[in-house]
Amino acid sequence: MKKSEIIVFTIFKVIYVMSAIAAIYNYIMDFISPTDTYCSLSSNDFVSLIAMTGVLALILKKECEAKQQ
Repeated sequence: MKKSEIIVFTIFKVIYVMSAIAAIYNYIMDFISPTDTYCSLSSNDFVSLIAMTGVLALILKKECEAKQQ
C-alpha cells in the first residue's frame, strides 16, 4: 500500500473511534439524566455508524490483502 493510503486509513479509523465513543457517550448521558424521558441513538448517529462500519470493513480487507502480498 502507498503511504498516502496508510495515512488516510489511519485518519478514518481515528474518526470512526471518536464517532463511536461520542454516540455511546450521548446514549449513556441520556440514560442517566434525570430530566430525559427516554434514551436512544438518533437515526443520524445510527446510519452514520453503520455506513462507517462498512467502510472500515473494506479498509481492513484491503490491509489484510496488502499484508499477504
